[in-house]
Amino acid sequence: MKYRVATRSQLEFGDKIVATYETEMPMAEAKFALELISRFGLIAGEDGGEDSAGRAKGRLMPVELVVTRSFEISMAAFAEARKRGLMLKIPDLDEINAEKDEKIAKEREGAKA
Repeated sequence: MKYRVATRSQLEFGDKIVATYETEMPMAEAKFALELISRFGLIAGEDGGEDSAGRAKGRLMPVELVVTRSFEISMAAFAEARKRGLMLKIPDLDEINAEKDEKIAKEREGAKA
């Protein structure tokens, strides 16, 4: 039996399986901005002036302003988190594999001696 990685969007068509995957991945800042847009984009309001009775009116923010504001909030939040030392640096796979390769090479040299 063969195993393979597939996404949740895997579909079965008879005896064939079609697995899809994304070719772009948003960075953390973009993910957070998109989450802000998702949660608050439909309710973000701004001053809409007054009605004829002098009562305050509100109106939805234009889409472009919702998007711009969400990304500004996200960038500021991540900048502050970095400033406070709240972001962890995770090594990339090349670094991890280099350490393992070095360890394996030392073990092999020791076994030969």
